[in-house]
Amino acid sequence: MDVYVINLDSQTDRLETMRRRVPGLKRIAAVNGWALAPDVLSRGRHFPCGYDLSPPEIGCLMSHRAAWTALIESGKPCGCVLEDDVLIAPDFTRLMAEDDWLPAAYDIVKIETTQKGILLDRLPAGRVENRKLHRLRSRHLAAGGYIVSRAGAEKLLALSETFPYPVDVLMFDHRVPEFWQLHIYQMTPALCVQAPYIGIHQSDSTIRDHRGRKPKHTLRHRLAKRLHDMKSWAMRPLNRSLSVPFA
Repeated sequence: MDVYVINLDSQTDRLETMRRRVPGLKRIAAVNGWALAPDVLSRGRHFPCGYDLSPPEIGCLMSHRAAWTALIESGKPCGCVLEDDVLIAPDFTRLMAEDDWLPAAYDIVKIETTQKGILLDRLPAGRVENRKLHRLRSRHLAAGGYIVSRAGAEKLLALSETFPYPVDVLMFDHRVPEFWQLHIYQMTPALCVQAPYIGIHQSDSTIRDHRGRKPKHTLRHRLAKRLHDMKSWAMRPLNRSLSVPFA
């Protein structure tokens, strides 16, 4: 499958590092949120609905949307999307050479970990070599590395049209309704990780710096989040709690 790497024009060193690790990658020019026009930035303002996006968050979302669009235009059934600051496992390139190990029906396979506790289906839906694929049932933020199907990319473009949340919240937070409209699987052990999650100091990502100001949520928004939390807790006895390792 094609591997799309999101990379700002100014980050040439990161791109060269990724090219050494992932031969044949396809670069997606990242969007610099600070350079966006006011009318574009206004699309990320949702007060009083509950979420304001900062310029870098909008740029990050637009960058991932560009990757999803590139996949759809390629005509291929799936692709892998990476941010240019992830660390990848030695077998990454070998596993990306095939796609017959992916689940029969999926939108996203998250191949990244933050090494925080999450909920997964107890039984795997698939495996590849020593790695298993479990349905993801809870919040697991960060969007540094994932595989997306063509159908998943089409769903994500539709769900993100109004810039409702940061990209990782849209995709991997069980407290937003979009999460439940997607078939998301988690690979364990994970194939990639961002350096801070394994104790390696790294400057803040230039793609997604600065979480947006979060205004006081409306009652409707707070109740919706509480409902999704209750749903997740109700499912806990049926799920497996795990901190996904990177290996």
